[in-house]
Amino acid sequence: IVEAGGLTSLLIFLRSFEDETVRRVAAGAIANLAMNEANQEIIMQEGGISLLATTTVEADDSQTLRMVAGAIANLCGNDKLQMKLRSEGGIKVLLGIVVQAS
Repeated sequence: IVEAGGLTSLLIFLRSFEDETVRRVAAGAIANLAMNEANQEIIMQEGGISLLATTTVEADDSQTLRMVAGAIANLCGNDKLQMKLRSEGGIKVLLGIVVQAS
């Protein structure tokens, strides 16, 4: 998927589509791909945190929020990316999702 440009396409879906279902499925796929360290770096390089954050703000569906939270949580598992996650607001977004859910 990644070698064929699928990860970039998924990030574009988050940016370009207003349809909640498309965003939810894209965020879920990104969450799955974010389990791989090489993919994590691609997600970060392509502005994935800001796209996930924007999706969180615009999401009306709890399932979409869960997919975004999963993607960010998987990125948090990479020690090399934690400072960038913090500086780009990823941790703040994740905490915001937790607060919204409770």
